[in-house]
Amino acid sequence: MEDLMGYYTLCANSVQLDEVKLEQMNCINRGLENRVENEVEISLQRRVELIDSSKAEIALRARVGFEEEGPFFFDIVYSGICNLSDPSKEDEFEKYTYDQVVPLLLPYVRECVASMLSRMGLPIFTIPTIDVLKTLEVNKSNEELVE
Repeated sequence: MEDLMGYYTLCANSVQLDEVKLEQMNCINRGLENRVENEVEISLQRRVELIDSSKAEIALRARVGFEEEGPFFFDIVYSGICNLSDPSKEDEFEKYTYDQVVPLLLPYVRECVASMLSRMGLPIFTIPTIDVLKTLEVNKSNEELVE
C-alpha cells in the first residue's frame, strides 16, 4: 500500500488539469412513481489521448441511474486538458494521466448530477466520493475506454 500511495502522490503532483468542459449530457426523468429498491448504478469509462509528450486530452463517461427502469438516468461525458508539470516524468505521463482521469473529472459529474436532479424535481442523489488508492488497485487489470 505504501508503494501505491507513493505512486499516487507522484502522479497527482505531476499531472495538472487546466481545462474542463461538458462534452455530452443525456438525461431521463421518469419521475418518483418509478422509484425502485435497487441501488443506483454507476458506470465509468475513461479515455486518454496524448497531444504531445507533455499534454493530453482526457475524458470520463459516467452513466448514473437506472438505464431501463427507475426515476432517472444520466449519460455524461466530461473532457479536459492535462499538462505534465514535471518534464522528467514524460515517459510515464500517459499512465499517470490515465490513472488521474476519475479523480480529476468525477467531481464535475457529481456536481452536474446533483444540480440536474434538483432541476428535475427529484431527490438529490449524491455520487459517493472515491477511494483513489483502492480504485488504482482495482483498475490495474480493468482498463475500459470511452467510446
